[in-house]
Amino acid sequence: AARILLDQVEGALSRRLEELALLDENAAQSGLVELLRDSHAVAPVLVPPRVVLAGPTNSGKSTLFNALVGSERAITCAEPGTTRDMVIGYASLDEIVYELVDTAGEREIPDEAGLGAVEREGQRAAQALRERAEVVFWLECAGDPHEETPDGFELLKTHSDQLTDPPEGAISALTNPLAARSTVSDRLRRSLNLDASPWVPGRGVLFTPQLCSWCEEVLADSNVAVTDRLCERSSAN
Repeated sequence: AARILLDQVEGALSRRLEELALLDENAAQSGLVELLRDSHAVAPVLVPPRVVLAGPTNSGKSTLFNALVGSERAITCAEPGTTRDMVIGYASLDEIVYELVDTAGEREIPDEAGLGAVEREGQRAAQALRERAEVVFWLECAGDPHEETPDGFELLKTHSDQLTDPPEGAISALTNPLAARSTVSDRLRRSLNLDASPWVPGRGVLFTPQLCSWCEEVLADSNVAVTDRLCERSSAN
């Protein structure tokens, strides 16, 4: 991330915009599309994507969380409802850093003298956080009957060590954490469309969400020539 930002400070983005401004309209538009694509490719390096672990209680969320972050950050226990608040850590998987969030498990909580209030609040907070995550893994014990996976979530089968013939892709973060890390890393790269090596030394990229939004607005605005907007941006820089 530091190397990418240093390139921009040294003028990589300004040079790229100036080069595009000298092209004809069609070529400039194509170049801007490529610039936006390159910028999206390096974005996870600059701002860690948020990944939420969700699912029913005792589905292995906290065990997987610990395996991914590399330390015992979340308490693991056979007792349902152990995790009540969100636990946040950072996991470095194949040169990409992710913000990882372990959340309260989903289950029906009987209200006995208000004893379930804390866990219910944890569930509500977890549900709100999922809407702001780039990827949500829905964990499900491989031996349990399959329930419908919520829309937009990535299904991840867990506790493969408890089966003699586990389904393909199932993991056990308890008995084989390295394999679990590898599986999650591969799934994340596919889900986020991450290239193996998105950074090209010296290449200009849009390094903030605001710059990416500006580029999207330019491409969407058919009333003003792309080259004119590029000239304005180059002058501003």
